[in-house]
Amino acid sequence: MTMLSFEQKKWESSKGDAIQTYTLVPDKPKLMMFHIHGLGEHVGRYLPWAVRFFNEQIAWVSFDLPGHGGSAGKRGHFSSLADLLDLFEELQAHFRALYPESGFVLYGHSMGGNLALQYLLERNPSFKGAIISSPWIRLVDEPSSLLNAIARTLNRFAGGISLDSGLNPNHMSSISAVCDAYRNDPLNHRRISIASFVMLYESGLRLLHPKASLNLPVFLFHSRLDPLTSFEASQQFASKHPIQVSFFDYSEGLHELHNDTTQSNLFERLNEWLKSL
Repeated sequence: MTMLSFEQKKWESSKGDAIQTYTLVPDKPKLMMFHIHGLGEHVGRYLPWAVRFFNEQIAWVSFDLPGHGGSAGKRGHFSSLADLLDLFEELQAHFRALYPESGFVLYGHSMGGNLALQYLLERNPSFKGAIISSPWIRLVDEPSSLLNAIARTLNRFAGGISLDSGLNPNHMSSISAVCDAYRNDPLNHRRISIASFVMLYESGLRLLHPKASLNLPVFLFHSRLDPLTSFEASQQFASKHPIQVSFFDYSEGLHELHNDTTQSNLFERLNEWLKSL
């Protein structure tokens, strides 16, 4: 049996960002999944999950964020939210030009969930729907008000300083093999710059007090047991958009529900939801 793998290519943005892209596309895709990954990881980790979609004639198109995986940039550092949203628009246009007949769905996990929601609310891009997984809106262990104030002050003149993110591989999944693979993956890292943290923290605050409404269906899922990102913040976000957001509350699994004992049930729910778009 032939093993499926991502097609990987280097792509350069208009601002000179060297980005690693990943595609897994069936012959006649019904949908294209435009995916944004989480902090400190890379898209290669998603191959088994992407294969599930591939088998349902749903394509996976993605990329390593700047400072992650095979993309260039200081590890864990983003210049600004605006630059990231510009990058998403360029990459979306790039993939749409390759597959002009297909509808696109946005998918963001953890930090990528935060960024995906900002993209939807600030730029109003054209997607048929969005999937948001364990988003970083708030953290379970939030920094104190004092630490946040210090971070904001430092960001004015030393935002590029890189710190240990504190990500614990054991928090990813209740399956030990998943945690071990995360820990031993040389492309994963535990870095985040002060500027990136401040950007994501403030972005999360805006998501809980939105000035715009979502105009597309959203499938949002989170585990009550997630030790990293706040389940309650996801609940609160969903309550702000009761018509657009379908919120799925998992009482098992940890942060990566797509890499946990929940994955089969989760995929069945996702697949049925995608058929409704």
